[in-house]
Amino acid sequence: MISFRNLVFVVIQLLTMSSSAQSVENHLNEGDLRYASFDTEGAIKHYIKAFESGEENADVLIRLARAWNDAANDLKSEGHDEEARRAVKNALKFAELLTVNFPSRAESWFYRAAATGNLAVFSKGRTKVKIGRKVEEYSLRAIKLDSAYALPHIALGMYYREVANLNRLQRIVANRLLGGLPSRPSERALKHLERAVSLNPSLPVAHYQLAKTREALGLRHKANPHFIAAYSLPPMNSRDRRNAATARKIVREYAGQRVSTISS
Repeated sequence: MISFRNLVFVVIQLLTMSSSAQSVENHLNEGDLRYASFDTEGAIKHYIKAFESGEENADVLIRLARAWNDAANDLKSEGHDEEARRAVKNALKFAELLTVNFPSRAESWFYRAAATGNLAVFSKGRTKVKIGRKVEEYSLRAIKLDSAYALPHIALGMYYREVANLNRLQRIVANRLLGGLPSRPSERALKHLERAVSLNPSLPVAHYQLAKTREALGLRHKANPHFIAAYSLPPMNSRDRRNAATARKIVREYAGQRVSTISS
């Protein structure tokens, strides 16, 4: 029979657990509201409180990895490189916790790929080449766990586009360090970005990256509809808003070029 003292202890534990779970949920909800209004810094503050309120929680870690990645992109776009580098390290820390504690979730590997890709931006030479290959590895793991998950297809498409843009010297170095590079990288980039758009056509970033890739391959007429989609769809974060401004400018310039060509 459970003694009265033990029963009280159990009740207190249950109440504490319930209170902690409620606190985590409240901070997640508040953080999501901030994130939806493009207040990344405010969202991070609530996500950190959620992280500190309970045990390892995949939803909390995913939000922290995502938000810190976004913060890094924001800071980089504003020229705050040192702060952006610190934000990337924070993103990577939470992404690594995800892959350690929740290795069977596709999101874990995607956010590790995303944080690793951002880290590559601040790296040079051999280090950058090695880091870049990790983006491919983590993205493929995410797709293996969930082939219908659009985001790792975007990460792969961007990685393969970077490989396609390597100059001759960079290719030689990469081949020596890695024992080879992916074949037909441009084709791979298109394949994964087109797949991302087909899986989730409401993602502005999928359209934007597909448009950039088609433009790089000289397929300007096929890129234009996706540039238009990039600024027509509702933005999901501050990066989408920056991409939308760029896409709108590109479409206007293209329209002007066509008018000029017809006139002449």
